[in-house]
Amino acid sequence: MDNYSKTKDDFIKYFLDELYSKTHFEYEHDPEVMGFFEPDDPYTDHIMVAQEHVKEFMKDSISNIHGISTAEITKQYEKMREEVFEILLPEIEKFIEEKVTVDVKWPNSIRLIEDESGEFRYFNPDTDSLSLLEKPNDSNTKDKTDL
Repeated sequence: MDNYSKTKDDFIKYFLDELYSKTHFEYEHDPEVMGFFEPDDPYTDHIMVAQEHVKEFMKDSISNIHGISTAEITKQYEKMREEVFEILLPEIEKFIEEKVTVDVKWPNSIRLIEDESGEFRYFNPDTDSLSLLEKPNDSNTKDKTDL
C-alpha cells in the first residue's frame, strides 16, 4: 500500500529546507564545563531536530491514509524512512562540508595554546602570564645574508 499523500521527494525537500534554514552557528565554549571544543557540537542539535521533524512529517502523512492499520502504518513508515534517509545522509555530509560555518566565542579570552613543553592547554588571562601568548623571538638566529 504505497498510496502516500506525500512523496519521497516531498519528505526530502521538507528536510533540506529545514536543514538549510540555518548554516551559521555560534558557540560559546566553556572549557571548565565541556572540556575540549568539538567542532560538530554547534550544528549537531540542528541536524537532529530537522531529522526528527521529517520523521514526524512522514508518520503523520502515512497515518492519514484512509483504511490503513497500525501495523501497516509502522511497516510503511519504516520503509519510507529507510528510503528517504538513504538519500539524506549524503546530503547531510554535503551540508556540513560546504555550508556550515561556526564562530567560537571563548569566555574571558580563554583560548587553547601550546605551552613550553609542547602540550596544548587553555590560556587563562586571570592566572597566566601574557608572555605565553608571545611567539618565540627569532633575534638570536643569524641572518644568512650576514655570513
